[in-house]
Amino acid sequence: CNAYAAGAPERLAGSAGGALASRAAELAGELSAKDLTMIVHGLARAAGPDSSRQETHEAGLAQRPDLGGDDGVTPHHVQALARAATRVRLERDRAHQQASLLLNAFSRLRHSDDSELYGHLFRAARETLPAWNSQAMSLLCNAFAALGRRARAQVPEDGWREVAGRCAEVLPRAEAREISSMAHGLINVGAEAESVAEFYSALERLLCTRPHINDYLSAQDVALIAHGLARHLRPERVGIAPGDSAFEAAGSSVGGGSSSSSNNC
Repeated sequence: CNAYAAGAPERLAGSAGGALASRAAELAGELSAKDLTMIVHGLARAAGPDSSRQETHEAGLAQRPDLGGDDGVTPHHVQALARAATRVRLERDRAHQQASLLLNAFSRLRHSDDSELYGHLFRAARETLPAWNSQAMSLLCNAFAALGRRARAQVPEDGWREVAGRCAEVLPRAEAREISSMAHGLINVGAEAESVAEFYSALERLLCTRPHINDYLSAQDVALIAHGLARHLRPERVGIAPGDSAFEAAGSSVGGGSSSSSNNC
């Protein structure tokens, strides 16, 4: 799966992906954290760059992985791998990387209702949060923003406060796309405004104290950052309460360039 994902992800969108997913589902209970992460990450790459978009929560529930018809990857395969992910023990020194890749991968595969899985991965994230860098934090925000409320049912409000704090810490070293993903993603995870306020305050300071930051922000980055700040500061003016709509990110997968990191997961 990892080899196909790196060299020819489109091949996983048909019978080859279905055969690999079927065998992986059969072996799910025996897979190590590293193997499981590489498999799910590889299958998610085949879903394409738009796979984590969900226009609304209801639409997201109706959409399932369509990676090649009946002979491709099916919800049954994804469900079996998700059950394995809730039981597998993440490697101690790589738990943050494995958790972020699993979050992103299952979200891209539109496995959007599994509160047990996402609660488990969120707890793993909280336990290892100091090790999460800007890329991992942007993956976390992007993944949870793409989910419906049911999938976030086991995520406590104080957990978002910790996540926002970590996002604020890594913000000065973040790449442009990571900044925009955290800004736009964190406002869509269903958290209270006060729980994520630390990040948006840090983001405002960054924008005000680094006048040349626009030199490396694309128009899309600027739009996502502006929308995230507006939603946080004046949600009634934007017309949408934080967390009420699903994630709508043009350039949805922050991890689109992260396939190489899965080699060390």
